[in-house]
Amino acid sequence: MVVAATLAGQGQAVAAAEPLGPLIPAPVPLHLSNPEAYALAKDAGDALRYSLAAVADDLDRSYAAGTVEADLKQGLLSLPVAKRNKFVAAAKEAVKVSPNNLTAAMNPASPWGRHGRLTATQFRAIGFKGAFDTVQIDAAKLKAAVNKRAQALKQEEKKAETEAEKAARRLGLDLSTQPKLTALDFRIQQVKAVEETSGWGSDEILLGGMETFHTGYTRKIKSWKVSDDFDAGEVVNYPAPGHKFGLFGMPKADPWPRSFVSVVMMAEEDSGGFADAVNQAWLKVRDDISEKIKEAVGEWASEYVGAAIGEMLGKVIGFLVGDAVEFIANWFKDDLFDAHATAVHLPSPYAFMYNNPADAGWTNHQLPTTKMRFTGHGGDYRVEGRWTVYG
Repeated sequence: MVVAATLAGQGQAVAAAEPLGPLIPAPVPLHLSNPEAYALAKDAGDALRYSLAAVADDLDRSYAAGTVEADLKQGLLSLPVAKRNKFVAAAKEAVKVSPNNLTAAMNPASPWGRHGRLTATQFRAIGFKGAFDTVQIDAAKLKAAVNKRAQALKQEEKKAETEAEKAARRLGLDLSTQPKLTALDFRIQQVKAVEETSGWGSDEILLGGMETFHTGYTRKIKSWKVSDDFDAGEVVNYPAPGHKFGLFGMPKADPWPRSFVSVVMMAEEDSGGFADAVNQAWLKVRDDISEKIKEAVGEWASEYVGAAIGEMLGKVIGFLVGDAVEFIANWFKDDLFDAHATAVHLPSPYAFMYNNPADAGWTNHQLPTTKMRFTGHGGDYRVEGRWTVYG
């Protein structure tokens, strides 16, 4: 019934999981499932990366409160001086590739895409918002893709309803009296240090991130300290049912199926508030992308259209996560944070569908373990968590 996925870069890799019966197909990578949405996400990722480099290139410049640039500057200034200086030096070198002509800007070697036609000074003058607002998309194709997905979701809901009715009859149950799902959460159960970070400081590890609901609504998860000083082989186990990372409600009026995403971010405490600042910037970028999608789609009567947009935005968040992590690690030669997303797709509100086949009654049901690997500074950390559905 469920697939847990780790989203990275431009695609998604299915995490190992024991099946609970027929599985929903793994999420299709954004660039394959919706090229128009991918074009939006790619352009936003290019602009966000340039924004980060341009801000680091001139930390004396002031930015309006609430902008992506203000968030990124605050995060950079929170870094220890030595780390910040390293970042600034790398940024000054990186922005030398600009401006590019259009041909060069579209070359994969260019980190800023079309935005590389602007100098860092020009980019700072308009910021992420001004740069992304000029993105060109095929609105008709994007609208068609959203409507097509909305129809597919409607059909999937009908199919799930039919399957639930068949299963109920097979189990001798009255479907009308069966409990329905009321909530879903993701909990961290274990964090293990396979290799501690090397060469500097103590391993004061923080976890945090964000979660995206089936409607596309996204909120930040406040970070917490996992350990003051991780050593190789050390394991932190959270008592059952685990440390609650995020909680998702199940409004009765919303359509099914529903998809949810939790983005887990790991950072070291002496990296300041950089990871949190990038997290905050992601939320603003996601809102800007959402506006572009809704502008293309226009008014809609079907609730499934909203569900299709929400599902799309969850994939966009996954793309931006992988894009930013890879860029910071490769261009700035530093792993200031690492992030992975885990997603779950629920086809039906009927609680009993999520029981093991032998169960006729309802129990809150844990889905297969999601395993994530975080690396950086020579460290290697393994995080295990689980989604749980409640009826």
